[in-house]
Amino acid sequence: MPNYFKLISKETGEPKVFQELDNEMREHFNVPPDPEKWLYSWYDFIGLGLAMGKTFDELRGFVHKDEQHIHKVIDYIDERYTADAWYQRK
Repeated sequence: MPNYFKLISKETGEPKVFQELDNEMREHFNVPPDPEKWLYSWYDFIGLGLAMGKTFDELRGFVHKDEQHIHKVIDYIDERYTADAWYQRK
């Protein structure tokens, strides 16, 4: 099972720094910055799922239909980035 992941920009082909992505999404969704928490805990849910090898579609299936903010974040990331997950033995 993969335990690392990165998000590769579909536009540039370069990996995205997660904090920069969080700031970018906060601006896009008009949510104030918070240096201590990820926007809607995206990294804790979406990041973990991607690191486990889940697809964006699979992640959408885990989210309750009333949690539209998470669906919007998944869509935002999926539209702009490709996930790359891998397992690295210690």
